[in-house]
This record gives sequence, structure tokens and C-alpha cells, in this order.
Amino acid sequence: MISLEQAKFKKVTGFTEKLSISTGMYGERIEVNAPNGEWTINGDGTVTDHSNNLMWVQAPWGMQWDHGVFTGEALRIDWVNASRLFGEDTGASSGYLDYKKGSCIVKFAGHDAWRLPTAKEWDSINFNGSPDRSIQMQLFPYFKGGAFWTATPIEKKNYILFKSIIAKKGWFGSATNDDDARIGYQILFVRDY
Repeated sequence: MISLEQAKFKKVTGFTEKLSISTGMYGERIEVNAPNGEWTINGDGTVTDHSNNLMWVQAPWGMQWDHGVFTGEALRIDWVNASRLFGEDTGASSGYLDYKKGSCIVKFAGHDAWRLPTAKEWDSINFNGSPDRSIQMQLFPYFKGGAFWTATPIEKKNYILFKSIIAKKGWFGSATNDDDARIGYQILFVRDY
């Protein structure tokens, strides 16, 4: 079972991977041509963005990788815990990426360098506002809408939150304040490749 307590105290979390007996961990790899470049659906619960050299988990944290599909529900976490556990972009206000690693290791799909994405990285999966939602849904089929934290604080008490309105126009970023930082939102993991 995946939980916030596990991440805080054991300093390790993941997606409770259960391998398929028939196919092993990996399914079919699928190449996707998106408005912002080439992507690969890796068949292991991840997608690779070749233009930005990033690999993303296809589902929010809390869901479980179960024989080739994600099941369950996403966990919600406040920004303070999310950034402490999974990383923070400490260089956002100065215009360059200076990432502070979180205290929790996230293990999934044979990798353990997963982290909270920056606002710029999150924006890269928005496909420049493309009205074609089918590509986003192909790459991230487990998004059910809602809001997601990024690792990017704007100022001392402002944070960037991305809201995902799957049924409408897609993702959009918005600044939120210190009061909102205590609200539990979903998180998505990314890693450099």
C-alpha cells in the first residue's frame, strides 16, 4: 500500500509494481508524434519526451501499477510535504533551474531518480494549448482531472499549481498562495533521461 507515512518514515515509495506473468513488466512500446515533438509510450507505466529529455510516470502518485495498468486512486498531498519529500526548484526566481532533491526515493519502472516536476517541465506536456486532447489522453490515460503541484515556488509564499481539466481545454498553470499550500493536490513524477 502506498501512503504519505511510508514516504515520510521509510524514505522510499513507488507504485507497488506487480508484474504481469505473461508479459513481464513491459508491454508494447508505441511511438507518438505530438505537437511538441516525439514521444514514446514505454509500456512500463512511463512515457518519454524526447524533445525535453524527460521521462514521466503516466499516472499520479498513489495509483498502483498492477499487471500492466494503473489501478486505485491518486493520493493528495500539500505543497510543503510534496516539496520536502520529492524536490523543489530553488532557482525559479533567478531564472535558472537549481533543483533541491527531496528526502524520499521514488522507485518505479527500474529507476529511482523520480522527482516533482518544475512548472516549466509540467508546461511541456501541455502541447502549447493544442485542442487535440486525444494525444494527451494517449500519453496520460490515468489523469482524471484535478490539480497537480509543481516543484516551483514563485516567491516566498507563492507556488505554481497546474490544474488539469481533462474534459475541457487541458492543463493550465496558476499561482497559488500560502493558504492553498496546505491543501492536498495530486503529484506526478518525472525524471531526466
